[in-house]
Amino acid sequence: MEIKDRISQWVDSHRAELLRDIGRLVAVKSVRGEPAEGAPFGPGPRRALDEALALCGEYGFETKIYGGAVGAAFFSGKPSALDILGHLDVVGEGEGWDTDPYTATEKDDGCLYGRGTDDDKGPVVIALYAMRCLKELGVELSHGCRLIMGTDEESGSGDLPYFYKDNAPAPNTVTPDTGFPVYNTEKGRWAPDLSAGWAKSDALPRVAALNGGFRVNVIPGDATALVLGLVVALLYSQATITELSGEIESARQELVAEQSTYDYLSGQMDKITSTNNIAAIAEGRLGLVKADPSQITYLDLEDEGLIVRSESGFSKLLSSFQTAALSLIGNFDP
Repeated sequence: MEIKDRISQWVDSHRAELLRDIGRLVAVKSVRGEPAEGAPFGPGPRRALDEALALCGEYGFETKIYGGAVGAAFFSGKPSALDILGHLDVVGEGEGWDTDPYTATEKDDGCLYGRGTDDDKGPVVIALYAMRCLKELGVELSHGCRLIMGTDEESGSGDLPYFYKDNAPAPNTVTPDTGFPVYNTEKGRWAPDLSAGWAKSDALPRVAALNGGFRVNVIPGDATALVLGLVVALLYSQATITELSGEIESARQELVAEQSTYDYLSGQMDKITSTNNIAAIAEGRLGLVKADPSQITYLDLEDEGLIVRSESGFSKLLSSFQTAALSLIGNFDP
């Protein structure tokens, strides 16, 4: 089997262990704190360093610590031709998490969440696993390799002199604290102090202060502004909205009343003009009798409360027949 296939199989079979070991480092809150003996950047970074070195030792690598600030794990005893430079300190967790920032959590989106999973504890463990993979597969390298783990990258890399004052840099250095596949060095950093000024003004509303972020190397998740006079403007707007709401409610009530009147008059109109109503008046008030039960009687009354309906040709014929019959009856009435 080709070495590439062997490495691929090894990586796939050790996925669960990889996530577990990343979780071990993420669980340590390694934010810079007050210096102490053997912990120049605080107890948190030192605990993370101890945990990382213990992890390296469990997989059979020789390790060494430098001033409580930097640790290293060595692949073979040969002179190092490659330094892998990572760090174990993190910035504060900030706000907005929906999981525990110090518990490595894999979500359905395929990402691993936790402070340091990406910067830089996760990449450090992955680099260690690359060394472990070659070691366990028995791959011989012509040169040595060092995994260097610092504890102060987030605050200026004051840890590196602890290592390099006694160790020359390898001919090649790579850091997993970057984008994929590779960036060819960082050229530097720009950290300016920005300010602005303007003439004093009493205009309202106006911005009086801005605040956001807690570190220069962390993009703020939110920011606040102090705006003087905004409360007055909001109160005025609220009063206007309240007044308009009252007018809208009054108009709505008027509309309901008008709708009720319309519904009543419409119902009366339907009642007056209905066929049943006309038949009731014809038979009850006028005493007329239908010639046929299916007949529709059309009346022309002087009562202005009734509506005249036009007659069909057949209805006119029946009406004429009814008139003639009534006339005959009247003639024979003694």
